[in-house]
Amino acid sequence: MAALFVDEDPRRAECASTEYLSTVSLACRPCAALAADDATAAVLVAKDDDDDDALTCKCPVGYRQDDLASRCAFDGSCKSVACVSCASLGYDASYSDNSGCAECGETTLGVVDGDCACGAQEVLVETSLGGSEYLETKYCAACAPGRFVVAETDAIVAGAWYEGSRYVCHACPDARMSFDGAECVCADGYALVGRADVGPQSCVDQSELDRVLAEYPLDEAIEVRFGAIKETRKGKAKKTMIATSATFEHYYANASVLCSYHDGSARADAACQTLANLCVLTNYDLRSSACALYAALRDDDREDRSAFGAKTDLPWLFYSSLSGEQVRHDAGIGMKMSLNARDGGGGEHRLQLRLATYALNGTFVGMEPLETQLFYGAMDAPNTQKGAGASRSTAWQRFGYSFRTHFRVKLPELLADPQYLYEVYVVDKSTKCGVADDCLYPIPVQNKALVDEDGRTVNRNDRTSDGNNDLFTRRFVLYDVASGIPPADFAEESNPKLMRVVVEMILRCESRVRKPNRIRTPYLELGYEDRIVDDVVSGGGPMSEVRVEFSVEYWMPSVRARKVANAFFFAWLALSVLWWIYAVRYWQTQQYGTGSTGLEGGLTTTYAWRCILLYARIFVRAYFPLVFVLCTYWLVFFKFQDAVFTMLPRENRDDGKDFEYYPVRTMIIVMWTFQTASVFQLAYDQCNREVFFLDWERPREQHFPFDAESHRSSVSAWRTVVVANKWAELQTARRTSLRFVLLGVGFVLLGLDYENNATPQPSISDLSDGHHNIALRFANTTWWILVFAGLEFLWRFCVWERFVTEPKSQSFVDFCTVANVSVLVLDAPYHGWYLHCEAPYSHADDAVAQLAEHLDNESCHELFHQPRGLDSRLPEVQCFQLWLTAAFRRAWAEVRDANNPSSSLATNDRRNLQLPPSVVDTFFVSKKSSVAARTTTRETAHAADRCSAFLRTFLHHEYRDNFKLDWVLRLPTAIEKLTPQPPPFSELQSRVIFVPDTPWFGDDEAWTSTTFLGHDWTLLLHEILTFAVADIWFKSTALSILLTYLLHHAVSLARSLAGDQRVA
Repeated sequence: MAALFVDEDPRRAECASTEYLSTVSLACRPCAALAADDATAAVLVAKDDDDDDALTCKCPVGYRQDDLASRCAFDGSCKSVACVSCASLGYDASYSDNSGCAECGETTLGVVDGDCACGAQEVLVETSLGGSEYLETKYCAACAPGRFVVAETDAIVAGAWYEGSRYVCHACPDARMSFDGAECVCADGYALVGRADVGPQSCVDQSELDRVLAEYPLDEAIEVRFGAIKETRKGKAKKTMIATSATFEHYYANASVLCSYHDGSARADAACQTLANLCVLTNYDLRSSACALYAALRDDDREDRSAFGAKTDLPWLFYSSLSGEQVRHDAGIGMKMSLNARDGGGGEHRLQLRLATYALNGTFVGMEPLETQLFYGAMDAPNTQKGAGASRSTAWQRFGYSFRTHFRVKLPELLADPQYLYEVYVVDKSTKCGVADDCLYPIPVQNKALVDEDGRTVNRNDRTSDGNNDLFTRRFVLYDVASGIPPADFAEESNPKLMRVVVEMILRCESRVRKPNRIRTPYLELGYEDRIVDDVVSGGGPMSEVRVEFSVEYWMPSVRARKVANAFFFAWLALSVLWWIYAVRYWQTQQYGTGSTGLEGGLTTTYAWRCILLYARIFVRAYFPLVFVLCTYWLVFFKFQDAVFTMLPRENRDDGKDFEYYPVRTMIIVMWTFQTASVFQLAYDQCNREVFFLDWERPREQHFPFDAESHRSSVSAWRTVVVANKWAELQTARRTSLRFVLLGVGFVLLGLDYENNATPQPSISDLSDGHHNIALRFANTTWWILVFAGLEFLWRFCVWERFVTEPKSQSFVDFCTVANVSVLVLDAPYHGWYLHCEAPYSHADDAVAQLAEHLDNESCHELFHQPRGLDSRLPEVQCFQLWLTAAFRRAWAEVRDANNPSSSLATNDRRNLQLPPSVVDTFFVSKKSSVAARTTTRETAHAADRCSAFLRTFLHHEYRDNFKLDWVLRLPTAIEKLTPQPPPFSELQSRVIFVPDTPWFGDDEAWTSTTFLGHDWTLLLHEILTFAVADIWFKSTALSILLTYLLHHAVSLARSLAGDQRVA
């Protein structure tokens, strides 16, 4: 079905002079449609209203207009306008409103264009003296001296616009100016200043002008510096250009003279406002003539209006009498604040602001509540969500609700906007300001582009600056499209060559430390960027838009918290050093054994590196709880507060020393770096540990003397292979599942929006999107990771490993016992672990029925059986920590390298060791891959059999008498159980010490430290720190989860592959 009609967009309708715009049909209609007759239809023309919209029609000059609406019929076909020619009625002309006709008097020059004409500088009069009634005869009267008539069309005279009318005498735009018949000229002794193509010109005293321009020349005043020009989208805003400004040329002379010689008039006040505006438009370049003159007038003998630097008869621009710190810590606002309207304290829960607006010529436009006006430059559809405008949030006006967002501005659209300047005030509701009226307290502005008299950008602080020399101001612009217009190219429709826009706005509001419900004076930080207009308007490329950052920060100095944190930091530092000294001693005992008075080979790079890694591991374990508790403090006491108790510390990463989260951020990154190095070193050490599987299985047929060939033929090797595979699988086993933890964290943080617990809003129930505070984010994500890891640990400990299965470590020991294969792990030259898994029955290489019978007998105690333990005093203990002696280490090295012809031990130390030849020639393949490569498979098999015989002989104390090589079981003391420490050196000199490895509180045995299973907390801590660092760098929860998983999957994969190769 076709549309019945289509309306034209009324914004695009351009009606002819004989048409009007119908608000019903939204289309242009001919004026003839309103005409009562054909004669009227021929002469009706459009009538413009005050908004220049032609919504009706009128009769032309020389016609009387009659309204015939009373004769209209009910059918709606009325044509009510009738035009009657005054000439047809015997008159010369019509009144200006077409209400009647009149004669042209003798003083007129007759009829011209349908109305009476007058001579030059004469006005046409059609009403009585009071204007109450029309005259029957129009006459001409001379205008007052210096006045003039714009009779025909609209005209611009001396820069001022005048509407064309024969009935009005106009005055020149300045009281000291008169019309001489051709133009407006100044009186004697006065100079004409200003540009007629910019605005109304004015007259100033010639001598006063000469004195001012002698010290502050015009040619210097009209040069405006643009010092932050950005030429490419990704480039730096560093280029500087000097623009000669038609705007400054127009306003400067008048403003400088009238403000310098202030006469107390409103005209002088407006001039001082204009001078202040010109200083603002230089972006507070204090070297410019406008700012220099303003400073000179401020520093003269004018009376002070306030202690902050305001002067009588001069707009307040600078906090000249106060340092930057004094302005920031001003406590002049007396009202109490609250977090919500329900607070019984009666405080204000919203920060009420007022915005004062000034025109470029000094006119005060008005004051209004500040809501979304700072979000300037709204964008058209379909990009309205990217731009600014009235739809932007005002949630940041709630006290304590810090806010951060950004929007985009289409720069070409700003070129046609009027130039305004602004000042901001906060409404102080305290009783000292009265009850009826709001007390407006000015908000200081820190313009980052301000340049002092020496050319320094004092407001742009680096990380070491304290901001004490910052110079705060009052007035500001959101954009400047007036200063960059050059005089030669100025026209009403011309664009400036350069423009300036604000690209960063930060409103900071500080709570007092002792009274957190009282605030200090908020202040506004502004950052600007300059653009070349040709780049802006050419092609709509990336330079035609600018991204504006807007943020509001409610904060409180963390003086007391910082003192406490510093005290804990140095206390922890001292404790960590003591802990490190103890750890180095423990590690040296494992590496160098007893009796080591010095380092083998001196202080080596490897030794220094391992000592550094030891402290890195201790540093993380010591400081992670401190940082976590500190961040949790802010999470709990900030997010859960109902009455005002505290605010977060200031977050200022880019300007000055006030980035109070720098220690937290640095500690997290440093801890992650240290923990990453520790985890990599851990994986490397585990992959390079010596592991030997000792098969206790006896051959069913004994051959005497012992023959290795017959032993191999009667004992299967598959049990050892399966145990080796189980050992390889155990290397990367964990008590917690990274997949489960990250999946749970992702569901909670992303699915339930609990990541927004880290937003700087003092409400735990507010899960709206926003900027995430670094301390809150670390505490929030760490807590959730710990919660899910803890839940999994409790599930395994209380349910899964108690009622369903057994712990992985115990399961491995039981499996090895069933297989009758013990495991020896040497993780250091003088330290190791031994899993004694000799089966308490004669054979493990047996039929399934026989094996099941053995297990049933053992579990039910139906038959007497040999205990599993190595020593009769601890019959059920199978895991032991080994502390090796130097003698055993030499014997171990001799046997291990016996098959290597190049080994010095194989040739030289064999005599000194005085071991039986059958033992010296028997051990497993060297850990050196190069030696293993030269060893044949048959030799390897013989070596494995003989090394098993060596270990069995040693464990059965058969070397005690002949070779003084023996071991002893030592039960640890209570202190040794609580703190890991080696046995006394006196006990380590003679015999190898076996220390029972018994777990505490259901934990795994300590031997699991040779696998990932025994370092679950170390790996979980690394995962937490990896997540935190990724969060800091990328600010994305999803990406942090992915990177954490990928990194630890890569570590586990590398550990598994290297471990498998090592076992193989």
